[in-house]
Amino acid sequence: MIGVVAYGASTAAGEGVEALWSGVHSGRDFSRALDCSDWPVKPDFAARACLLPSSREFENQEERLFTHLHRAWREASADLDRGQLGRVGVILASTKGFVEDRIWNSNSDLRQDFLAPLLTRFCRLAEVTAVTQVVVSNACASSHSALWLATQWFQADRVDTVIVLAVDGVGPFVLQGFHSLQALSVSSARPFAPDRDGMRLGEAAVVVVLASKPCAIGLTGVGLDAEGFAAVRPSPSGQSLRRALRALASVPDMIIAHATATVLNDVVEDQVFHTHFGLAPVVTGSKWSIGHTLAACGAVDLVLACESIIRRTGFRLGNTPEVDPSFRCRYLTQNAALDVEPERVLFSALGFGGIHAVAQVERWLDA
Repeated sequence: MIGVVAYGASTAAGEGVEALWSGVHSGRDFSRALDCSDWPVKPDFAARACLLPSSREFENQEERLFTHLHRAWREASADLDRGQLGRVGVILASTKGFVEDRIWNSNSDLRQDFLAPLLTRFCRLAEVTAVTQVVVSNACASSHSALWLATQWFQADRVDTVIVLAVDGVGPFVLQGFHSLQALSVSSARPFAPDRDGMRLGEAAVVVVLASKPCAIGLTGVGLDAEGFAAVRPSPSGQSLRRALRALASVPDMIIAHATATVLNDVVEDQVFHTHFGLAPVVTGSKWSIGHTLAACGAVDLVLACESIIRRTGFRLGNTPEVDPSFRCRYLTQNAALDVEPERVLFSALGFGGIHAVAQVERWLDA
C-alpha cells in the first residue's frame, strides 16, 4: 500500500481542499456563463463552464494554470518535512497544458512543448530536486495514469516520494472541441438521470504527495486498460473498464464514477459496476458540481475520496433528482440519505482514445 501523505487543490469551488469538499458536499453547481469578450474566437453557442477563481488577473493561461498549481502545492506541502522526502519523483498530468496560449498566436511554433514547461517551472520554484520527472498526457485518465506510474516507481525502488501534479484549463480551443462532439449540456450536467444530455467542462489544479510509508489513507490499487473501439467513446460492452477493474482486489463502499452525464458513458459505468460489484457500493460523482476537469479529474476525485473516508460520509449527485429507470446501481441522488461511512472508495475515468482507468483508496491508519 502507498500512503497518500498530503494534497492541495484549486477548483471552481475555490482555493483549497475545504472549498472543494464544502462545494460538492453542499450540492453547489459552479458552472456559469463565460465572458468570452476577450477570446480570440467567440463561440456561437451559450458557453458555460466551471472556471478557476480569479480567472482574469493573469495575462495568459500558462501564468494562470501555474499559479493555481503552485497554490495547490503550498497547501499540500504546508506540513511536509522536506528533509524526510528522500528521493523524489514528480509527474505532471495534463491533456492540453497551456495550448490556448499557442494555438491562437500566429507567431507560435505549435511544435513547441506546451506541457513540460509547467513541470520544469514547478520543480524550480518549489525547490524540488527530482531524481526522475515526466509528463503524462493520457486524456481524461491522465491522473490515474500518473498514479499507476508512481506505483511502478515505488515497486522498482526508484523513489521514496512522488509528487503528482494535475492541471487543465478551459479556453476556446477546448470548449469548441467538446461542443463539436455534441458532448456539452444545454442546461446542466445531470449524471445518470433519464434526461441527461452532456457535461460541463471545468478547470482544476491539484497536487498529491505519495510515499511508501503508513498514512491515514492508502492507495491500494490502480488499473488501466486501453481498447481500440472508438476515439471518443467507449465500447458499449464496457469490456475495457471491466479489465481495468481486475487490478482491484476488494469491493469499495463507494464509487466516485466518471459520471460525465453523457448518454453512453453513464450507461457503460452503470452496467460494469453493477455486474462487477452488485449493489454493495453506492455510486456518486463530482463533475456535475465542478465540471469535467479533463486530466485533473482523477486527482480531484482522489482528494474527494480521501476526504470522504476521513469525514466518514459521502456526497450526492446534486443535479440528479432521479436515476434513469434502466440503471441498476445504488446512486446517491439529490435527495438520497447519506447513510454511507466509506472506508474504501473507488474512482474511475473513461478517456478519449479508449483509455479506461480505476483507482482505489482506503483507510489505513486512524486519522
